[in-house]
Amino acid sequence: MPGTEVAGDTGRDFEQRALALARAIYDPSGNQGSVMFRGREHDAVFISDRNVVALEFTTLGKKDKAKYDGEKLRDILKDFSISPEHRYKSLQGFFVTEQEPNVDQRAVIEQIAKASNLQIQAISLTTLRKLLIDTEAYIALRRQAPFGSTDYRLGDPIKPSAQSMPYVEPKLQEGDSTLSLSDVLARAAQGGRLVLTADYGAGKSEALRQGFERYRKEHFRHPANRPFPLHINLRDCYGLRSSREVIRRHAEEIDFPAEGGLLAAWRAGACTLLLDGFDELVPTRWVGGARDLRQVRRQALEPVRRLIEETPTGSGIIVAGRAQYFTSDPEILETLGLQAESASLVRLLDLTADQVPELLGDDTARLPHWLPTRPLLLRFLAAANLLPLLSELPQDAGEAWRQILGMIARREADRVSAITPSTFQALLARVATASKSSADSDGALSMKDLRTAFRAVCGYEADEEGLQVLQRLPGLASASTTDMNDESRRFVDISLADAAYGYDLSEHAQAPYADHPLAQQAGWATASRDLSIAVAGASLVGKSFGAGTVTSAYARRIDLNVSDSILFDLARLSDSLESDGKNAKLPAPFFAELLIPNLSLSGEAASLVSRGTFRDCLIDEVDVQDIDPEMGGLPTFISCVIGHISGWSDVPPALQNNFSDCTLEAFTSAAQTTAGLFGLDLPQTERIALVILQKVYAQAGAGRRESALSRGLPLKDRESVAEVTARLVNSGLLIKSPGKNEPRLLPSRAARGAVLHVLARPSAFQLGRLEAEI
Repeated sequence: MPGTEVAGDTGRDFEQRALALARAIYDPSGNQGSVMFRGREHDAVFISDRNVVALEFTTLGKKDKAKYDGEKLRDILKDFSISPEHRYKSLQGFFVTEQEPNVDQRAVIEQIAKASNLQIQAISLTTLRKLLIDTEAYIALRRQAPFGSTDYRLGDPIKPSAQSMPYVEPKLQEGDSTLSLSDVLARAAQGGRLVLTADYGAGKSEALRQGFERYRKEHFRHPANRPFPLHINLRDCYGLRSSREVIRRHAEEIDFPAEGGLLAAWRAGACTLLLDGFDELVPTRWVGGARDLRQVRRQALEPVRRLIEETPTGSGIIVAGRAQYFTSDPEILETLGLQAESASLVRLLDLTADQVPELLGDDTARLPHWLPTRPLLLRFLAAANLLPLLSELPQDAGEAWRQILGMIARREADRVSAITPSTFQALLARVATASKSSADSDGALSMKDLRTAFRAVCGYEADEEGLQVLQRLPGLASASTTDMNDESRRFVDISLADAAYGYDLSEHAQAPYADHPLAQQAGWATASRDLSIAVAGASLVGKSFGAGTVTSAYARRIDLNVSDSILFDLARLSDSLESDGKNAKLPAPFFAELLIPNLSLSGEAASLVSRGTFRDCLIDEVDVQDIDPEMGGLPTFISCVIGHISGWSDVPPALQNNFSDCTLEAFTSAAQTTAGLFGLDLPQTERIALVILQKVYAQAGAGRRESALSRGLPLKDRESVAEVTARLVNSGLLIKSPGKNEPRLLPSRAARGAVLHVLARPSAFQLGRLEAEI
């Protein structure tokens, strides 16, 4: 047979792709395809009430191949033309090549068509695809629309260069392996299914936009065998139910008229799916228990799950979002309709010390350990000219962020006449509180919300100058990337929002009976992160207030029988300031239906949180490394879902009654617990050093109190803890901060990578070697 492709070569793969595309155009039900006719196989024949379409596919550029296939098309179409059943139907034949047909092939096909008086054409696969969808038009329109949170207009007072900083390709982590963005994109291009997670502002949306651009270039470079990228902002799809509705809504959002073609192209496997923001479909509040919230999430993500499940095998998918509302990796996969054995969970990491100069250039400062190196935050700090000042701030994250807020407020107050720095800081803090109760999952605030905050803080309606202040409020970006008339705002980084809220929490604690949003029932279920509590504590200490100040606000809330996230914040704030056991005299708190990112327990039985009861709460992680099972200090958990318990390989028998009807999804491996580390065949100093490093580095946050480092260690080894701790501080492996009541040990940014590496392989630990690396 002239020019026949060899079975098993790339020609067969091409035929399968071309057949899928032709089916999407002519037979969406997928019931028709190749046929045998008069002893010869035809690649595809599609028959409808009005049309008969026959196609032959080839990767060969030979003239005799065109002649052979052209005659096959002629013969089968002639037979249909004289058949009574099909005599009056439109007849069409296509000789489809992988690349553009050459001159000789076109001439042969035209000659056969003219001689037989039939419509037979030589076209490329790209031309065939345009019958389904014009990918050039789609991509052009998609590029003009927003890509998630990218391109935020940070607004005044930034420098123009901050908007055009270079893209620094992030590092990504899958288990113990480090990947590049190129690795992830290559997997998806080969049909892989990947979930990309990271914190807000870390660059998820920008990574997907970069992926879109790279896939776009590959598609235009090799249109016949590279799928086009289909990028969907999932936040536009809330309330939808089916995959069809998601595709149609996406087409509407970018003003692409051929939604049917887009849907057919997806079903034909002609695209790679990039889905941004799965977490933005999850409601911020719910009524019921922690297990009910799982069902709420599952229902909210139903259209995304269907879209993923119905995507043809072989089509790649990257779906991105924040993992904070899910208790575990398995829940993320199950909710998205992915299988653990065939999907990959990849976490996008903050920029490393080597990458920061690539982003900031000459503006690079020696970044302190407490500053997250998220691109969006760094862009804002660079724009506000704050980076050079960071290295002069205290090591304590709470006090440092308190000072940053003060710096921002002073700079902004110099630009207006009627608002003082303290008022500016209070306004920013009140806006942060308003963002927590915003119905938008990213805390988007309307101009009405901003006006309300202004009136509450300043005591009068925003005048012309006040409106200017609100429009350029530092630390906030425009919530819209395209609509210049949209005045809604959103915090550029979660840490900045946490710090600002912490200041507002301290203001409420000082005057719990005053008219303040935090005096009301919380309109949000998510508890604050450690940074908010640290900033609140630093703000109170800076004004010479102690734990007794917080006691009044806490007691008032207990009297009102409120069990919300604000009560939890006040309890933690009081515990962070308490040092003499006075909290033991306060009523034990009760917390219900909270979303808690991290619950770090001090091991002090007198603390409010340790005496508390948690019912129907969803807790990402409970840190029990400072808990001594024989001494107690563990709260009571009822019907809670806990994603990970850090510090135990199982619940100690003495504390099992503290967990009633709870789901505990994961524990620390036995080798990583204090008992496991002390069971290693290492010298005493090495084992103590390992335990201390594990406690300080394993959990991000405000570090560890010096007195907590010896908890859980054998009594005979506790007397050596101070000596080993001093050695770790002197060698730069730990940073010692004065703290509010007693010194705290903090992780060192410079040593973090090396420490985490040895903690993953503790049996080979050598303290001297680690010290030499730093």
